[in-house]
Amino acid sequence: MTNAFRRATVALVALLALGLAAPAASAHAVLVSTDPAAGAVLDRAPAAVTLRFGEAVEASFGAIRVYDANARRVDDGAVGHPGGHGNTVAVGLRPLTNGAYVVTWRVVSADSHPVHGAFTFQVGRGAAGNEQALAARLLAQQGGSALVGGVFAVVRWLAFASLVVLVGGAAFVLTCLRRNDSRAVRILTLAAAGVVVTAVLGIALQGPYAAALPLRDAARPAVLRAVLDTRFGHAWAARALLGLAALALVRPVLRGRLVAAGAAAGVALLGTLAAAGHASVGSLVPLVLASDVLHLAAVSFWLGGLVLLAACVLPRDRAGDAGEVVARFSPLAFAAVVVIVVTGTFQSWREVGSFGALTGTTYGHLLIAKVAGFTVLVALGSVGRRWVRGRATGDLAAVRRSVGLEVVVAAAVLALTALLVNAAPARTAYARPFTATLTSGDVSVNVVISRAKAGRTDVHVYTLTTSGGIREVAELTGDLRLPAREIGPLVVPFTRAGPGHFAAYAVDVPIPGRWVLDLTVRTSDIDQTTVSTTVRFR
Repeated sequence: MTNAFRRATVALVALLALGLAAPAASAHAVLVSTDPAAGAVLDRAPAAVTLRFGEAVEASFGAIRVYDANARRVDDGAVGHPGGHGNTVAVGLRPLTNGAYVVTWRVVSADSHPVHGAFTFQVGRGAAGNEQALAARLLAQQGGSALVGGVFAVVRWLAFASLVVLVGGAAFVLTCLRRNDSRAVRILTLAAAGVVVTAVLGIALQGPYAAALPLRDAARPAVLRAVLDTRFGHAWAARALLGLAALALVRPVLRGRLVAAGAAAGVALLGTLAAAGHASVGSLVPLVLASDVLHLAAVSFWLGGLVLLAACVLPRDRAGDAGEVVARFSPLAFAAVVVIVVTGTFQSWREVGSFGALTGTTYGHLLIAKVAGFTVLVALGSVGRRWVRGRATGDLAAVRRSVGLEVVVAAAVLALTALLVNAAPARTAYARPFTATLTSGDVSVNVVISRAKAGRTDVHVYTLTTSGGIREVAELTGDLRLPAREIGPLVVPFTRAGPGHFAAYAVDVPIPGRWVLDLTVRTSDIDQTTVSTTVRFR
């Protein structure tokens, strides 16, 4: 490989810095609408509460709970998908009396991660209590256990590492090592066992993780059955079975027998990662699934090959043998890097979408850190390539140190992957709804902007008493201005949408920036108050 070509490769990696997207990371589900609407005042009690999301969700583990003002459950517990629509979840209600009610919800999105929230509504026009404080308290109880989250993160990392070593290590032995090595057999057998064990542990932990239960509930039969009825449960159970098959196939495959069966099992194992994620829903599903599996295959060959190279080849003193193996591995590893960059760029475009989302979200920051680790791995790999081509003055010891460091960095990259799959992707997080509560005198104003991103968005304003009840006002007007660019005021065309509820639909925010929303509330013919908040539109 010429210096110019090597420089071009480095430039490509830099230009495609988004290229190391997490395998099968996906957008967490976003609540689109509710019935009753948040903050609604109803003349008649509803028979059910219905939530609609932007993607299919799973409604196990008591997804919707409805409480009265005294924190007593008033739903019937029968959560389901009305009409078989996967993005709609509903729960029936017992007969309700006049008063305020709090709805809390927790569902599992297509990427197997839980999302939750709360809202309130009122039946009748009597005085409401401080149901907002009750909603906050109930929602806090659904936050989940930090211990469960921490343990599950470790299990996910071990699951990634086991799959990478098993699939990539087997491919390395067949294509580069080309001999039946007893140490390789032991390592791959241990990796296959790791696949099985982490799959079983993942199924046990998904229940407490998704339902915000304590760790001690991981082995409850009812919880395990609920997990096995989900997409996550299907995928991880399949991985456990495939891991058992891999345990039986390790020795025959490394001896050159049943190679086709081993390859099929490897591809299927990688497919279980995509099957539990967002790649299996939405647009371009076949292309996204293929990209995910190809991305994981390339990562596995590169990183799994490094582990086997470090463990089975370089510790020995047969420099000639090591040189032959590294010479065979180097061009294949380079090809794997190219595949990682191309498929990872496609995945990152799907999950990030913009430079602002990359730099302004937790997902983006983790992705940048992962790309940095990827770049270090590419740089370290050049040591082995120079040694093979006789361009380095050092001996095999330098390559051993370099490959050992590569394995350590690869473990850190896999740890970042485990964090990435648990973070809301940048494209979703960057355009989250905006909410604020503003108070002036005896009027409290709750502002909800459906999408805090430049373009068209909906603005909802609820006028409340300071204790959280509905406050009827004579009129509400508003405008937007961008002081930094001296734009505005732009009128926000509010119309009355219900008692204490004003809405403006398809409001056009022309450019990103920190816009000031001014709201004027007229409480009588002669009394009015103005409140303001700053909204960062991405």
